[in-house]
Amino acid sequence: MAEGGSEVSRRAITNLTVLIISVLVSLLIGEIIVRIGGETDENGQFYFMDRPLKPYELPVSDTEELIDAYLESTTSYHMYDPRLGWNIRPEVQSEDGLYRSNATGLRSDVEYDLTRPPDVVRIAIFGDSFTHGSDQPLEESWGYLLEKRLRDQGLDVEVMNFGVGGYGTDQAFLRWKYEGSQYSPQLVLLGFRVENVFRNLNVVRSIYRPGSGIPFSKPRFVLEGETLELVNSPTVPPEEMPALLGDFVNSPLADLEYHFQSEDYTHYWWLNSRLLSFALELGEETKATDSSPRVRREGFFDLDGEPVQLTLKIIEDFEVDVEAQGAEFVIVYLPTKQYLRDYRKDRPIEYADLLAYLDEHHTVVHPEKNMFGQPVHAYWDKHYSFDGSKAISKAIDKQISDQVSVLMTASDADSREAQSTR
Repeated sequence: MAEGGSEVSRRAITNLTVLIISVLVSLLIGEIIVRIGGETDENGQFYFMDRPLKPYELPVSDTEELIDAYLESTTSYHMYDPRLGWNIRPEVQSEDGLYRSNATGLRSDVEYDLTRPPDVVRIAIFGDSFTHGSDQPLEESWGYLLEKRLRDQGLDVEVMNFGVGGYGTDQAFLRWKYEGSQYSPQLVLLGFRVENVFRNLNVVRSIYRPGSGIPFSKPRFVLEGETLELVNSPTVPPEEMPALLGDFVNSPLADLEYHFQSEDYTHYWWLNSRLLSFALELGEETKATDSSPRVRREGFFDLDGEPVQLTLKIIEDFEVDVEAQGAEFVIVYLPTKQYLRDYRKDRPIEYADLLAYLDEHHTVVHPEKNMFGQPVHAYWDKHYSFDGSKAISKAIDKQISDQVSVLMTASDADSREAQSTR
């Protein structure tokens, strides 16, 4: 019996040893696969399967390179702006020739007087790259197509495009306050994408979206009770950005950057294992946005949470300021590709409560209701395709053409009254 028991024990120990060795070998093979299959960029950030693995690295080298190139150039399409973070440089053409700006930094072939012509309805549009019409010729952007549609109806309108790539709702609001309001538009359209909610919590663009090519910081609002307080204004000068990122954890801006968690950038000893780092990345409650794989999404779109409350307050103050200038305010909801897929199949939308709130408290155009004639991808290139822009301009036209007609009638009456008093 003793010999039989010993034999069973030896067999169990052997099996356990084999199991342990097998697990260790498997882990070693996994570690090798991740290391060989991944890559490290010039900032020291390691990627596997297009996912950045912890510890994250701030894009110091990228920023330094971009800032050096920017400081040596006088023709870059975007330029540093201490009030807005960045803006479009006046009277330039982008390197690929796709974009042109007028003398005031609008994407346009037309110059506009500050004083609105009395017989013209002036419409100003604000937003990010999807409003700017990025990756499209000017003639295929929804702002240009909207102007054409309204003019084809005999309405004398000007559509001024204040959209800038990478902007949050906060920057769009500030561009209205600092620049757009001076042109006295009668109708202001805010191109709103839900992804802008993430941008409204961002201070350093490259932390939220590494590789975006925008090496600047931006202003942002914080909520103080029921009031918006503007912080990081003026923004960090370009030449100071590399040093800022090099010691960001000790910067006052670190507490303002929602997308920076210092522990994610800490070199814990166990993260020397790329395999373990990859496993931890997969296990986190994260979900990639259109821009960043690092955003934690659980509860992000709760109506009473900071992200949504801040965005709603920015929009509310935007509308109040527009109406105080005697203009009318309309939100143009700009759907993502995934939203269109979910909308068509009647699947749950994680930010449905936010959209419902906007519908209840503001005038909102919903172009997605017209985006059924073709497959979803037909409305998209990198941004909107020509068909996407047409669908958006058509939806806006349908909702505001009567409004524009009323404004046109009022403009004609004002023009006749002005002439009669001369």
